[in-house]
Amino acid sequence: MQSEHTERVYEGHDETQALALQSFLQESGVDCALLNHRDTAYPGIVDRVAGGIEILVAAEDAGRARDLIGEFLSAEPMPPEEGTAAAPSGVMERSSGAWFLPALLVFGVVVLITWYLTSR
Repeated sequence: MQSEHTERVYEGHDETQALALQSFLQESGVDCALLNHRDTAYPGIVDRVAGGIEILVAAEDAGRARDLIGEFLSAEPMPPEEGTAAAPSGVMERSSGAWFLPALLVFGVVVLITWYLTSR
């Protein structure tokens, strides 16, 4: 980026999304810089700062960059290509906690059996 004057056009927490946005902007001809203010040496402390990840562009490109970012963020996911397997429905919705009680029961039985066998 050659300009002295830059503007922040994106601020967020998701590094993966920020990298995808940076790539999208660069492919669209907008020169940009990604700044990551999170310190991975202290997870949970420094990364709670508002934002944490910024994308800066030259002031003259800020309007176009904001339009492109809006387009990127409002885009619908692409459907799977023909011949590729789609993810089974419900894969991401398994965290209901229904596994906890049976797992606890099995763990308890194993502990009781171990205690019984070692106390003889």
